[in-house]
Amino acid sequence: MVLATLPQLTDLETTLQWHDVLLVQNTGRIPPSRPAKGDLRWNCGFNLMLLDRDGSPAFFCKCRPASDNTLARATAICERLSSNPDLCPIVPWTRGLRSEDFQIQVSRMVKGKGYDRIAPTLSVVAWAKSVREILSATDLVCSRAAALMPELLNRETSVELSKIAAPYLTHLRSAGMSSKWVRALEATVDVANPARPRIQHGDLWPSNIIRGRRGWCLLDFEMFGAIQVPLCDVYHPSDGGSSLLPCGHHNSTPAPWHAPGVLGAAVYRS
Repeated sequence: MVLATLPQLTDLETTLQWHDVLLVQNTGRIPPSRPAKGDLRWNCGFNLMLLDRDGSPAFFCKCRPASDNTLARATAICERLSSNPDLCPIVPWTRGLRSEDFQIQVSRMVKGKGYDRIAPTLSVVAWAKSVREILSATDLVCSRAAALMPELLNRETSVELSKIAAPYLTHLRSAGMSSKWVRALEATVDVANPARPRIQHGDLWPSNIIRGRRGWCLLDFEMFGAIQVPLCDVYHPSDGGSSLLPCGHHNSTPAPWHAPGVLGAAVYRS
């Protein structure tokens, strides 16, 4: 199944051996030991990393039970998006296969650096610039997805921002954002008119963002389109928790993006 999903441009089809396959994040067997469905630990399967002839990572494989419809949906979305000439620099090449008991998603590895490693090294100005670039790339993917796959769009014609934003604003306050700015955001959404649904990536945490040679790349599309609240994707890259604090300041100095006005400026200019 792995070889059948590989692109014709690679010679891995004829050279791949077992010593070229690394098992990573081995969470559970396939088929799972328990019949229950859903996003449960025993349904998470395992991942493989395929190496090229030089020993460098070439492809990343998610191996899951055939019953995992979430991965099947994400694979179909990534196949469609990565085939688009304008989106292939942002969405890695992806293919998938599914049998009676087993399914696999194979994506080309992106050579670059994770945003979770980049963000702690940035100044406030550089961080705001990076967020604007990431949101711009994400917006291109989401807007193009709406045109290519209109079936992803919700049937609802509007969303009430004040109701949906409440738990997110509470989390921003607990993460260290100034109460002054949280109250300003609350006041803004309270008076906002209902908004049109807009597809969001939904899982835009820094660990799912790679700075590659051709720009920003996005990973993990399992939540893609599940959330359609405009600007929801702004939340994830701006709240990375203590793991994204500058080195040596995990218990004292707030991260740059918690500084007053930085998040608002990034959103306003995006």
